[in-house]
Amino acid sequence: MPTDDQALNQVASLYSLRGKKGLVLGIANQQSIAWGCAQLARQLGADVVATCLNDKARKYVEPLTEPLGIDLINCNVEDEGALSALVNHAAERLGHIDFVIHSIAWAPLEDLHGRVIDSSSVGFARAMEVSCHSFATLAKLAAPHMKAGGSMITMTYLGADEAVPHYGLMGSVKAALYRWYVMWHWSWGRKRFACTQFHLAQSPPARHRVLNPLMPSCSMRSPRHRYGGS
Repeated sequence: MPTDDQALNQVASLYSLRGKKGLVLGIANQQSIAWGCAQLARQLGADVVATCLNDKARKYVEPLTEPLGIDLINCNVEDEGALSALVNHAAERLGHIDFVIHSIAWAPLEDLHGRVIDSSSVGFARAMEVSCHSFATLAKLAAPHMKAGGSMITMTYLGADEAVPHYGLMGSVKAALYRWYVMWHWSWGRKRFACTQFHLAQSPPARHRVLNPLMPSCSMRSPRHRYGGS
């Protein structure tokens, strides 16, 4: 298996983001998917504005973003006007926006790990707002700054399709995010926009190192005692 540097060199030999401007939401630490996206985009030549949740997260994230010249902004999507202020800042800082990467998801722990039928309406609504509807709001706000079209990317997970232990109501939330993506793609795809969901279970490194050991347990606990999409 190639090292991270070798993999980056392989990608850089095929693609370039030089001159592209992007907004990446959801860096929490070095293990964040959002950090991997922001880091790679910057290394491929893009100018990037990225977000973390708050000052508590910032102390872990800023040491990552600062050396790469990534503009880091605090953004809690539950705060009224936060996404609007973020997009306005990014547009002013970058001049325009070519791509948006939405990599945030959250649910109250008691709703995430409890039975789905026991989830609270408040917890479900908050999970939907943070994990799903914030992408809709982000797309609406960013589109006017993407005059030449562009790409909008979000993250999904096998829990949207299959029963996964301890994933709770997030399976329903991710399923809703998928349906929103389908309808957005149908209505906006003809306007020079590309909307993409990156399925984490399809990432080879994640499948081998993380998901494979979980699959027997998921299969035994799922209603149909199997793992698969059909």
